[in-house]
Amino acid sequence: MMVKLSLTDQSVFHSFDPAIFYQVPNKVGTEWRNFGGLSKVSPDMLEDTIHTAWEIANFKTACKRKG
Repeated sequence: MMVKLSLTDQSVFHSFDPAIFYQVPNKVGTEWRNFGGLSKVSPDMLEDTIHTAWEIANFKTACKRKG
């Protein structure tokens, strides 16, 4: 599973567990993180990660609408 996170959020989640949250080496590698395996992530951490990614996407959409 991939989620788009800010650089700050990437650092926070990566420091929690580098084996689960790590940068994907590709063109957008500075913006995306990948879960090494969903079975390793606690339900609370998964919810926090998805919620954080949703907030970023929702904020960007709201800013575009205000234009």
